[in-house]
Amino acid sequence: MMNLKVLHQQVKEMISAINYEEIWSGFYPGKFALYTGETCCFDGEYIEKPVDFCANTALKYGEEYIAIWDVTEELPLPVLVAKIVHELFHAFQLKNWEECWSNEMEALFQYEYREDNLSLKRRENNLLIALFSNFEQEKWEEFQALRCYRKDSFSYETQYERCVEEIEGIKLLQDSENYFPVRFSCYYAGALLVMAWKNASRRLCGQQHTMFAMEKTVPVKAESIARYQREGGIGMVLQEYQQETEKMITSTVSKNEILLEGPVKLRSVNVFDARRQGDYVTSRFFLMYQVGEEDHVIKENVVIKMRDEKIIDRVYRMV
Repeated sequence: MMNLKVLHQQVKEMISAINYEEIWSGFYPGKFALYTGETCCFDGEYIEKPVDFCANTALKYGEEYIAIWDVTEELPLPVLVAKIVHELFHAFQLKNWEECWSNEMEALFQYEYREDNLSLKRRENNLLIALFSNFEQEKWEEFQALRCYRKDSFSYETQYERCVEEIEGIKLLQDSENYFPVRFSCYYAGALLVMAWKNASRRLCGQQHTMFAMEKTVPVKAESIARYQREGGIGMVLQEYQQETEKMITSTVSKNEILLEGPVKLRSVNVFDARRQGDYVTSRFFLMYQVGEEDHVIKENVVIKMRDEKIIDRVYRMV
């Protein structure tokens, strides 16, 4: 049986040896919790595992932001430490720049997967890959022009993408499949965008504004927009994604294994790869909902029938 206190101490020792100023000016390691099932170790001591300790993330616990990690599946210690540091940085971001965070639950319902937008986003990402290999001013200006056009034409979608890029952030960007859900591609785009800004002689660590706010307005050629939208190669993949989502939902609803009857309030799903089609939402591994003032968790792959964006009507076990 895993000794969480010993593992927590090992992780803490490795974390304390890192020079955090080299990662980001002002960044310092906060506290973290490790858990398996119902066992939890926080800040070196065993505690009763809170109901909202699910998945691997950063969250507010008491009066502070911390990192949590499910160690049910063992990882090599250096890998675990790297993942904890990643979440500790998210905790640092939450404490200092909450306005940069996207509203994931809202985006699940509001983000529209449109071929015309995602075709241009794919062109942006291909430019980022090219800029990473060899920075060219012409490509950099084309990239900024596309960003400006999408900001004006698809304002909600681009705002959401950029929040994910800044918070999370090569071949992966070239594969159309990695645009569904869109946050997959944003993880890699964010990292490449930082390198592009660096190569464009922008020093990010001292900036008080987001990269989004620092972008300049660059005109874009209408014929370029039309060509990229026509040649983006996204349409077929988008259709396959929508068909796959529909099949996932209809087969589950047909089997009719009901786990929960509403109405209850939706608290959270696994936003990493959640899907929505019409009134239905999918979530792998867990669903958190609220009854009265108490939170509850279903640790299953589920399909959720929603009454609206906040209220659950019914939860099915996913086929």
